[in-house]
Amino acid sequence: MSVAISTPQGSLRTVLTTFGGALCLGGGWPVTKDAVLHGAAPLVFAEGRLGFSLLVCAAMLLIRRDIAWPRRADWPAVAGIGVFQFGGFFALSHLGLGLVSAGRTAILANATTIFIVPLTFLVLRESVPALRWVGAGLGVAGVAVLMLPAAGSGSALGYLLLLGAAFSWSLAMIMQRKYPPTLSMLQILPWSFGIGFVLLLPLAWHDAGPHPMPRAAWPDLLLVGAVAAPLGTWCVLDMARRLPPILASVLYLLSPLTGLLLSVAWLGETLDASLVIGAALILAGVAVAAIQGRPRRIPL
Repeated sequence: MSVAISTPQGSLRTVLTTFGGALCLGGGWPVTKDAVLHGAAPLVFAEGRLGFSLLVCAAMLLIRRDIAWPRRADWPAVAGIGVFQFGGFFALSHLGLGLVSAGRTAILANATTIFIVPLTFLVLRESVPALRWVGAGLGVAGVAVLMLPAAGSGSALGYLLLLGAAFSWSLAMIMQRKYPPTLSMLQILPWSFGIGFVLLLPLAWHDAGPHPMPRAAWPDLLLVGAVAAPLGTWCVLDMARRLPPILASVLYLLSPLTGLLLSVAWLGETLDASLVIGAALILAGVAVAAIQGRPRRIPL
């Protein structure tokens, strides 16, 4: 499969999708945390994000007259994104965000490399260069450093939820790589958002209290759900479809950094030593894993 960044047009598109996804999705963590701090139920907020994103993507396709029913070959990717990214990732990451700071959430929820590397070997049957295993090891070390302050506290559960979210997202990326769809990412998104919406509905219903979405949280929901989530998700999924999973993870490095910096600057979160060292190890691991080496398909 050819990589799209080999042409000038592909390079420009890669840059735009990288920065667009980083700003929209990375900035979404502190905005979502702000809503939770105002009393929003995490899973209700996640369900609202999916609902608004579904409506926005469907409206865009209707305006362009480009909406299409997925073909048989598209359904593995549609289902993989819907179940693992919009179902599993959204549920676990929003629950984790209720227990962990937005900055740490931005880093841990994006620690996909520690799962992508072994999944590339086990599922895609591709050989993985030694440096990519080193990168995964650095990521594991970074996660351990980030979790040290949580020893004996309730936030340890939050960290485990966020690692589960990263694993679920990794499965979605692998599914797209193993079963590339024929439809565009924009055409796939409404169907995947719909699957995620249905899966999260009973969980959100259970999570809802007397006031699941206070008035002060609605601006955050509209910003993330109607603008940042659909646009940022399209950028990331397009990048994941066009590039190898590990390279896509590397180009997405700006997303957790954006989330971390905005959390410190806007929410006033503490940038302590464990956060700096842990984030540096995780991001360094992703960078090391990006060192190119042509993967070889392992015979079955």
